Amino acid sequence: MILTERKDHLEYLQSRLCRFVRNLAVLRGGMSATDRKASETALNVPYGEERLILAQAATSARGSTMIGSIRCS
Repeated sequence: MILTERKDHLEYLQSRLCRFVRNLAVLRGGMSATDRKASETALNVPYGEERLILAQAATSARGSTMIGSIRCS
């Protein structure tokens, strides 16, 4: 999980990492329903598959309900 407070940093990291990460979940304020669904799909992959979460620090608490089911090894 990578947290940042700046939206431009979040967008930069997303553009750079999306080519290398199979399941990339991005959590930020003002997400559309489509964006929320894509993030939820990336979070709900089977245990053991890679995933990376990028989030704005201010929205990470609100997104914790989606993140709460993730198990780390």
